[in-house]
Parts: sequence; C-alpha cells; structure tokens
Amino acid sequence: MFGYDRTASQTPVGRNTELVSKLNLSDRTMNFTQDKSLQDELRATVIEEVSVQLNNIKNRKNLKRPSEVIIAERILLSDQKQNRRPNDYGATGADHFSISVTNKTNKEAIEFMTFFVFIAKQRGYEFNVKWKNSQIIVNGIEFPFKLREKEKRVPDPVYSWSTGVPSGILVFRFGRFQERSYENSKKPLYEYLPNIFGTLEVLSKKEQESNEENRLRWIERERQENIRKAKEERVRVEKEKVDNLIKESEDWHKAELLRKFIKEAKRGELKSPEWCKWAWEVADSFDPFIKVH
Repeated sequence: MFGYDRTASQTPVGRNTELVSKLNLSDRTMNFTQDKSLQDELRATVIEEVSVQLNNIKNRKNLKRPSEVIIAERILLSDQKQNRRPNDYGATGADHFSISVTNKTNKEAIEFMTFFVFIAKQRGYEFNVKWKNSQIIVNGIEFPFKLREKEKRVPDPVYSWSTGVPSGILVFRFGRFQERSYENSKKPLYEYLPNIFGTLEVLSKKEQESNEENRLRWIERERQENIRKAKEERVRVEKEKVDNLIKESEDWHKAELLRKFIKEAKRGELKSPEWCKWAWEVADSFDPFIKVH
C-alpha cells in the first residue's frame, strides 16, 4: 500500500471544517445520502479546493517532486515507449497502477497521473494496488480506478470484421458499484480532476453513511436476537419449574396412595412385616418432601 506520510507541516488541505462538522456521522439527524443539497455543497467545496490545488500545481508552486509512485510509473511507461510500435499499448504491471496507453498519449497519461496522485496525497488520501487493481482510498473507502486509451473500431476493407486501433483519447474510470468515466476528447484530462475528487468525496460519504447504517442495523438485530433468546430462556425455565411442580405433586400423591395401601395391608395382616417395611421405603422414595431432606 502506498501511504501518505502526514507530518505537522503536511496536513490534508482544503477541508471545510464547518461542512465537515455537518457530515459527522454521529449526528443521527443528518441523512447525507438523501440530502442532495448537502451533497452539492460538499461537491462544490471540494471542486473549489481542488481547483486551487490544480492551479498551484500547474504553476509549479507546490509540485517540488512527483510521488515515488509516479516516478516508477514514468520509468515504466518511458521504457515501454522506447520498445513499442506507435499503435502498441504500454500497460503497467501487476504491482503498478492500472494504465494502458500508446506513444501518442504517454506524456498526457503521466501528467494526469502525477497531478492525480499529488493532489490525492495533499488531501490525505492513500493508494493501494492489488494485482492489476488500482485503488484510491478516500475517507477509508476504496475506489478502483484505471487509465486507458480509448479504442476505435476500424472496418477491414476486405473482410467483415473490424479492428480496434488507438484513438488518442484517454479515459479515466473509477467507482465501486457504478463506474464513472472522464475523457480528454474536449479538454485535457487533468482539468476534470476537481470534478473527479468532488465525486469521490460525495461517494465516500455516502458509503460511510451506508456502512454506519448497516452497522447500526446489525447492532439492532443483535439486540433483538438477545431479547428473543432471553425471552425463550425465561419461558423454558418457567416451563421447567411448572413441570417439576406437577411431577412432585404426582409423586406425592403416589406416595400417599402407597402408604394407605400399606396401612390397610398391615392392618389386615395381609403382608409380612418385612414386606411392609420395604413397601414403606418405596413410598418414601416417591415423596418429594422426604427427598428434600
């Protein structure tokens, strides 16, 4: 993972404290996902901040040196540029950002990625690369992204198929569940960075809110499940007590019935004294009051 080493002099820039306080997820009265005005406010704030950052970078006021990540990308793409034909794509490897461009767009691709990473790190974001899957981490939320040179289909003059050839148009795609894309068909790709970061901030806040709602739902389900289990346990214990009461009552009646029978047998000398003693002990074994002692 490529992390941003924040120091006292390198705090994330441009965070509107008043707006951020409104977005505090501990405030349950705020529903960012449903409040479009709040989303627009955050997006506009980020766009304004990134526009200033971008202007400073273009004027080279803050861009003292590119990120170590971009240095690696520049070396890789430059090496590939020397060894490929004009229409061949140079794609970064498994441990690098997901970039695939030709000689024609190589320079602009490097410029865009340099600006993209530099601004992201200024804002305190992080990057992660997982086997050809580049991710930018915004407010703890991972967003896959990739930079590609668009292909155009050219019909074969002889056969019925068409061939994909580089178009010279760069496309930057990002997103988790719904992919967003920007291309340089009308203006340089880096000029879309304010909109890109504005969208990333809004999406990350939505995801944060969704994750928090899911967490609270899970806690509530756990609470309800614990209530259900506690109720079932109370019912089970109460039933066990009632069952024991009924059984002890039945056993006491058995003991009393046996004693009456033994007394009658003893009075009529129908049974021997040994038998009467044994039978009395059997009756006592049923008596729950004797069992207690």
